[in-house]
Amino acid sequence: MPRLTGTVSDGTLQVAVNGKTYTAGDGNLAVDGSNWTLQIPAADTLAPGTYDVAASATDAAGNTGVDGTTDELVVLSQADTLMVTSLTPTSTGFVVQFNGELMPEVLNLYDQGNLFGLADVTLAGTNTGPVRGSLVVGPGLRQVTFVATSGVLPPDEYSVTFISGTDGLHDVNAKLLDGDANGAVGDDFVTLLTVEPPAADVIVVSLPHITRGYGQPVNVPAYDRDAGLPLSISDGRNVSRVEFQLKYDPALLELQGFTVNNALAGGDATASLTFPAVGVASLSITAPASFAAQPGPMTIGSFTAVVPDDAPYGAKHILDIANLQVWDAATSPAERTSIDLDALHIAAFLGDTNGDGWYNSPDATLTRRIIGQINSGLGAYALADPVLLADITLNGLIQSSDTTGIRRAIGLVPVPYLPALPEGLVMPTASGPDPRVYIPRDLIGAPGQTVTVPVMIEVTEPAGVTIGGFDLLLEFDPGRFTVTAAQLGTLLQGTDLAGMMTQPAAGRLIYAADSLVGTSHLPTGTAGTLVTLTVVIAAEAAPGPANWNLLATLGTGRTGVYDGDLRDLVLNPPLTNASHDPGDGILLVDDGFPPWHNPANGLDVDADGFVTALDGLIVINRLNAEAAGDVSAPVAHYYDVNNDSQCTPLDAVIVINHLNASALSVAEGEQSHLRDRVFGGLAAELAPLEDVLNDLLDDIAAAWR
Repeated sequence: MPRLTGTVSDGTLQVAVNGKTYTAGDGNLAVDGSNWTLQIPAADTLAPGTYDVAASATDAAGNTGVDGTTDELVVLSQADTLMVTSLTPTSTGFVVQFNGELMPEVLNLYDQGNLFGLADVTLAGTNTGPVRGSLVVGPGLRQVTFVATSGVLPPDEYSVTFISGTDGLHDVNAKLLDGDANGAVGDDFVTLLTVEPPAADVIVVSLPHITRGYGQPVNVPAYDRDAGLPLSISDGRNVSRVEFQLKYDPALLELQGFTVNNALAGGDATASLTFPAVGVASLSITAPASFAAQPGPMTIGSFTAVVPDDAPYGAKHILDIANLQVWDAATSPAERTSIDLDALHIAAFLGDTNGDGWYNSPDATLTRRIIGQINSGLGAYALADPVLLADITLNGLIQSSDTTGIRRAIGLVPVPYLPALPEGLVMPTASGPDPRVYIPRDLIGAPGQTVTVPVMIEVTEPAGVTIGGFDLLLEFDPGRFTVTAAQLGTLLQGTDLAGMMTQPAAGRLIYAADSLVGTSHLPTGTAGTLVTLTVVIAAEAAPGPANWNLLATLGTGRTGVYDGDLRDLVLNPPLTNASHDPGDGILLVDDGFPPWHNPANGLDVDADGFVTALDGLIVINRLNAEAAGDVSAPVAHYYDVNNDSQCTPLDAVIVINHLNASALSVAEGEQSHLRDRVFGGLAAELAPLEDVLNDLLDDIAAAWR
């Protein structure tokens, strides 16, 4: 029945509901200071409906005050409220049934960046303390299963709590949980669960928790390609047969077979695996003698399994060992006491802590933030213990070794504990603000010299940005350059960002940086260096401009910048893998003997892979600079079109002739005609330079004659 509350300032209190009057001190209505509580007794059952709660108080002088509200109490039928209908203990937690469909999207056991708040479901032992685990909502949304990460619950008395609220337990129609089933919504469900000590010789049969995404085989650990999904037993002595059914979601896991451990019973054990129903595997392992002669846990075999290519990313299910039976090794085998230890499978890539289906700097950042106790969990997996995602070394802890392993995966360095990612990954879509990331195009160095190549960022978002991490992928000519070191740029000095460089192949470089907090706010217009590369130019390096390609993708990695909330920022302009896009830079190898000829295509002065009017203009600009006495103008292009070791007007004419697709016959008095044809072929944005170039065109015409 409902429990009502209110306040009173003075006097003797009476509260009337549905024709029944309750007086303070009658065992139903209690007053504590200025607060009162009315627990309507079971004998005064209220049918579903709306009721007026009339409260009045009379002081010693006989003055009476009454409340001024009506219809304050609404009693719903049980069908109108979300309630727990059953709780069934398991060896690893519990299974709870509800009378309605839950809204799982708002539930969490763990928090990231204070997005979700306190856990909506908790399990805590009197002696054990809080139990870490994961929650799985059943397909019909009426059942939840809690699975402890550490396995079998120790003997203890546990408290189970489900929090009712708009950001906690409520149904798909936004009705809050009626935790005490009294018809009034909004109260929590709290109950006790007692775990008794198991029998001294109990046998535990178990599977490990696994995190594998679509297209990945299940091998635990990943570096053992024959490991499969191992089935373990706590003690193989005096055990000759094990039988059970494994219930699972076939949309998330495909079981293909079972292999018995050759060491089982001296190699004489056999196994039978059948599939009596969809999502149900029946396994029987039999041996003529004890599985083992020595005490201790052992692997009795392994399932061959793979995650389907179309498995929904991030979904999870219980690997439920059901109907377990274990027999001893007597001549007439008898059943032994046994416990099944269920496991959890998360259909995601191990180490992908931000849940976007790639390895990138946010994965390392989130791992660091859990280590630093900034976050308790992962936003993409709010109902899963983050250990299952971030503990790539499988030691049950999240440590710096896990961060290092994730960084190596970002850098395309093989990591033994991480299975290979499948082919055809879908690149996540960036959605954050728009910075510009690029490499300068005016870098110069001599053969044998050590220079720096910066990767720059410019904040173009009007509201500004923060930087919480980034991944940079570069391609360069390994025959001319060697990158010996990389360090965070000046813009990031004094922040907590930390980075690592890898070179997965000759001429390929990846630099990944992550942080606990990231930068402070960077206003629009802020520009600076993200990373500075130390580059040695080979002594025998061919002279001329060399492209430094800032790649969009490389293998399973991609270039990206992430803000403090780990949103993927939109790089503007976007990067491509083609050479000479707006993000790419040029490092000129200057041997002191300009100009140069492009060996690939002498007409391509700026080495962008195309012959355009800009190539002719670059030569003209060079001639103009020399005519003005500006001998310090950078020599950053292939000015020598005809390969005569000079930069002359003839080089510009050759480009112009090519663009006109036929030789120009220039005679005396035709300079104006040539001028029209030259400028007619230039882009509109170059038109203002016409006056500057007019005088040089006379020289071009004269040289042609």
